[in-house]
Amino acid sequence: MLVKEIIKGSFEESLLTIEGLTGVRIGQRQAIEIAKQSAIDFDSFYQEAFRNSKTEELSSLPIMVLTTDGKGIVEQTDGLRTETRKRHNNTHHKLKHRLSKGEKGYRKRMAQVASIYFIEQFVRQPEDILSDFLRQKAKIRRPRPLAKRIWASVEKSYSQVVSELFEEASQSDPEQGKEWVMLVDGQEYQHRYINKIAKKRRVNLTIILDIIHVIEYLWDAAHLFFNESTRSCEDWVGSKLLDVLNSQGRKVAGSIRMSAAKRNLSDKQLIQAETCANYLTKNKEYIDYQTYLQKNI
Repeated sequence: MLVKEIIKGSFEESLLTIEGLTGVRIGQRQAIEIAKQSAIDFDSFYQEAFRNSKTEELSSLPIMVLTTDGKGIVEQTDGLRTETRKRHNNTHHKLKHRLSKGEKGYRKRMAQVASIYFIEQFVRQPEDILSDFLRQKAKIRRPRPLAKRIWASVEKSYSQVVSELFEEASQSDPEQGKEWVMLVDGQEYQHRYINKIAKKRRVNLTIILDIIHVIEYLWDAAHLFFNESTRSCEDWVGSKLLDVLNSQGRKVAGSIRMSAAKRNLSDKQLIQAETCANYLTKNKEYIDYQTYLQKNI
């Protein structure tokens, strides 16, 4: 009962709830130890639950998707990594109770999140995805992920979590009979390590830059050229998104640079435009969406 209450809120609130329901008073230090003991089998429990969820139905699904991302969570100072803690202790803010624009609290520690699931092929055209983006018609009914497992760690490094992800994938499809797909963001260190471990394990892996990240960069570029609330801004993003979906990312990058050069932008805005264009060019290997769509991924 105590563990269930701890999951919902703070230790203090949990202890008050338990005392109110049962009359039993538990010390906070004791409660913390109970919580720790209850969590020691976290990894093994979910690995076993995931394996038990695999059925004959999964064997017919042609695609296995792997994905990973980071999530910053606020930590107490003694829980921060060494370098972050040093920055936190050496940072002086203008205001006492909140951060000013551009300031960082250096109170977060990155938790690495990983996920794996199986899914049916999904037949679409670039125009279908654009219609979803513009909300011009009802969304196409998409297949649902099956046997999805998500886990995270604030203690383990990026490489450890990704290694676990590949180990789980190898156990799920040891003969590599499925299409292995890896969704990524634009972090270069992520791409390098994924390619390194795929090569080491001799895995034929299709790495795809998540289109959501690309769309955000297109919006950032559009806001340099148009007022944010105008239809022209949305139309520009839609047009460039269609080009990207047709594997013309380099063309879009060139268009962004050309538009920036023709306008009277500040140095800061020019840097932002170059950042958006460079995002497309440096990730050109992972934005071949036309090929992915032809494979019905």
